[in-house]
Amino acid sequence: MKIDAGYLINRNNSRTVAQRLYDFYRRMNVLDCEFAADVKNPEQTGEIIEIATPFEGNITGQIEKLAVSLGYANIKMRGSIREY
Repeated sequence: MKIDAGYLINRNNSRTVAQRLYDFYRRMNVLDCEFAADVKNPEQTGEIIEIATPFEGNITGQIEKLAVSLGYANIKMRGSIREY
């Protein structure tokens, strides 16, 4: 079988493809921060969380990386959160 002219994006699906690309690139904001862990229910990689920022207010994002620091008073976490 030989296909001479074929398109993955055409007039019928172009709006859907454009919306999916927009949604993907809109999530490019990544917040690298430190936050206090919830002792009873600690956060995990892949979890969706809401976090307060000093500039943009609250943002919702997915935890991509996470490092735990055990302290005397509390448990601190440092992680990368991709805006959701």
